[in-house]
Formats: sequence, structure tokens, C-alpha cells
Amino acid sequence: MTLMHNSKYWICSISFVILCIITIGLNAPRAPHGQYDVSIISGDLVVSADPIATTVVALYNGSKHTTCTSTLVAPNVVLTAAHCLSKYPNSLRVVFGVNMMSDTADVRRVLRYRVHPLFISGHSQITNRGDLALVQFEGDSPPGFGIGSLLNTEDALQNGTRLTIAGYGLSDPYDETSSGILRKGAVSLRDSRFSETEMVINQSPASADSKSNKKVQAACRGDSGGPAFVKINGTLFVVGVARSLYKDSKRRCQSYSVYSKVSFYRQWIQRTLEELSRASSASISTSMTSTQVDSSTNKSPNAGTDF
Repeated sequence: MTLMHNSKYWICSISFVILCIITIGLNAPRAPHGQYDVSIISGDLVVSADPIATTVVALYNGSKHTTCTSTLVAPNVVLTAAHCLSKYPNSLRVVFGVNMMSDTADVRRVLRYRVHPLFISGHSQITNRGDLALVQFEGDSPPGFGIGSLLNTEDALQNGTRLTIAGYGLSDPYDETSSGILRKGAVSLRDSRFSETEMVINQSPASADSKSNKKVQAACRGDSGGPAFVKINGTLFVVGVARSLYKDSKRRCQSYSVYSKVSFYRQWIQRTLEELSRASSASISTSMTSTQVDSSTNKSPNAGTDF
């Protein structure tokens, strides 16, 4: 399959590979701990008019031929999982559109990123991992895209709360070609206090509504960095960022998934957005290279160790 676009940006071939990690990233390489990434199983297609389609975008890693999901939090910044990133920012692209393989997909080159200081690469089974990153891309979002609303408090996060998850990964855990299209699924919150910084989403068959004949919708290989939304007074708020599967050694995406709680990281997100804005202005004024990473403020995660 080919990732194409109508601008000056690169055209790259996407290789869909079999994964062996519990860490959630689309079509990612092998991980050292038998862990694997995830996407939306039996998910509903997201249409262009859906508010989710205007805030959720793909993050493609050209050096590893992997893809994650992300959420727009500024006109030129997305929120995603730290383990999705490449050591080299210029190998990353942000892809806009519900079908990332479409020749109408719009692509932006990544300029720089910032990883949360608590992030520990290659240890996806530990709690409070700090698996969060902000990625700044060139230019602004295409017309029609907006900024996702982030939840500031955990008050709305009670066990059993209905959530919506979204991502570009597999819709069928046994079909490695069923990815690259934005889907969403309905799930429930199992443990809002799994750790100080994380929550667990229930996606096992037992979590399905016994009165419904619908298939269970779940995170599976392909959703790393993707959002979990809660609806409050008609507005969708991002409450979590997809991090890993949990208790799913058979890779069937029928147990649980761990999401980083946005409310815990809200202050860091705001401070880092301000820092990225200053960095962008400085780059323009001094004509610095747009792919430079400031090692003094960013831990290079070397995402390959997680996959």
C-alpha cells in the first residue's frame, strides 16, 4: 500500500507487519518483552463529518514503517504516546484524513517533539510509565480540522463510565491488512485508579451489553497514542491516551487496555505547548533547521526498543 499526498511532502510505502508487543502502536516491529500494540476491533468507521475525524490523526514513522494515532491539541501539535516516536524527528509524518492510504490524505513533516520526563523506554508493563509526548509539525492543520478538548479533572472518571476510543489500526486481530482507516469503538472504564497516572479500559467479551447483539469493540494492534473520549453535556473530552494492552498474552485483544490519564499530565501539556510555541518562533527567527531536537529538554525514546 502507498501513503500519498498532494503536497511537497514525501511519498512513502507502508509495510504492514505482524506485531509481538503489548505496547499499543500500529503495525509495529517486534518488542523485547513479548508485548504488542493495538487498534479498534470491530470498530465503526469514522466519517468525515464526525467530530472525531476533525481532531484525531495518524502519526507515521518512516524509519520503522509504523503508525500510531494522535490527537490535535494545537493547530500544529498532536498528543500521542512517547513509545510511538522515532529517534529522528525528520522520519515522522502527521497524516490527516480518515483513510491514511488515500491519495487525498494530507501530510505534515514533524519538526520536533517533547517526551514526558517520566517516560521509560522499553518497559511497557510497569505502571506510571509517563508514556506521553507532544509532537510539533510543519505549518498548521488543514482546513476543517480542530483542537481536541482535554479533561482537566478525574471527577467524571468513575468505574463503568462509557467511553469512546479511536484509532487507525486493525479492525480484525487476525487480519494484519485491516488497518490504516480511522475507526471508533464503545467501551467502558474498568479501573479509574489503576495507577496514579493510568486507567484500565474493559474490552473483554464479558464487558459487552448482555442485551445487545453487537460485537465487542476493543483496542488492539494499532492504537498507540490514540484518545479515549468521554461525552459531557454533548461535548467530547479526551480523558486518556492509549498506552498498552493488559492481561492479553494470546494477542486476541479481548482483555483490557491501559490508557494514560490526561488530567494527571494537564499541567505538563500546557507548559510544553508554550515551550514548543517559543521553540517554533525561535526557529523561524534564526533560520534554524526545523528537524533539530533539543536534547536538553527531550529524552530521545528510541521507539524501536518498545516494538
